[in-house]
Amino acid sequence: MAGPFRRLREGLSRRFGATAPRLSVRTHIPWPLRILPLAFVIFCAAAIGFWFYDAGRKLQSSDDAGAAAKLEQVTATGERLRKENQELRATAVAAERQLQIERASQEDLARQVRQLGEENARLKEDLAFFQNLIPPAGKASGVQIYRLKVERDKLPGEYRYGLLLVQSGQRAKEFEGSVQLVVNIQHNGVEQVITLPEDAKKFPRGQSLSFKYYQRVEGSFRVDPEAVVESLQVRVYTGDSAGAAVTQTVKLS
Repeated sequence: MAGPFRRLREGLSRRFGATAPRLSVRTHIPWPLRILPLAFVIFCAAAIGFWFYDAGRKLQSSDDAGAAAKLEQVTATGERLRKENQELRATAVAAERQLQIERASQEDLARQVRQLGEENARLKEDLAFFQNLIPPAGKASGVQIYRLKVERDKLPGEYRYGLLLVQSGQRAKEFEGSVQLVVNIQHNGVEQVITLPEDAKKFPRGQSLSFKYYQRVEGSFRVDPEAVVESLQVRVYTGDSAGAAVTQTVKLS
């Protein structure tokens, strides 16, 4: 009998004695209360995330608004500069046209002044000739050659000539005759002669003239650019005379 009681006592001693394992008492917590901290953490995380999102959206919206305002300002400035550029171009075109008109006017005035100066000099010479139309006593009257000039023209080989025929005398009659010009040139070592007018059949003794007091004779002729004009001689014929009544020669070289 002792054996079974002893084993029972030892068993009770091990389970409820000093060497028995400690008994822990835990309070039972319902599952809704268990997930409340997790929900709180998730809520805080979501709130923080939403705050960052809203702050970023507001910042981006602010940046977009600033960029839009700057873009609008730059666009307005560009439009204003474009209009100013167009106005400046129009002003420059108008100024250039006005300048061209003024230059053309100045050139025209200069040309008129030059022509008037030449005409004035010519009139002065004519006046001097007119004052000498009546020859002194003992001097024979007749046709005289004045102001014989020959000069190069603008193009190579072109020449212009001019002279003034004056008939002096107290009772000068109408002059009837002709004038002929003879040009002596040298081309490639060969001497040549050109008569003006060149149509010898139509003008056998030159150009016909009819005047009482004075007559200008002007014209031009052309030779080979490599030819050298040595001299020009003027021959004035009166009536049907075979020989020239007056001659005058001017040398160019």
